[in-house]
Amino acid sequence: MDTVLDKPIYTKRHISIPQREVELIDKMSSKLMNYYGYTYSQLHRSLVRDEYKRRMELLWQLKWI
Repeated sequence: MDTVLDKPIYTKRHISIPQREVELIDKMSSKLMNYYGYTYSQLHRSLVRDEYKRRMELLWQLKWI
């Protein structure tokens, strides 16, 4: 019998950060997570969605000029 728990719900993806940027990226991420009240995953998803929406709106505007 298949249940919801039998199938993985999430997909994990890893990112690479150059060693010289790790501390800075961690500080920036932490400040944004505290500001928005997000986890790291929620913050990443939100930022990707916001940037995608911004780019698509820009492309749509350029199309209609």
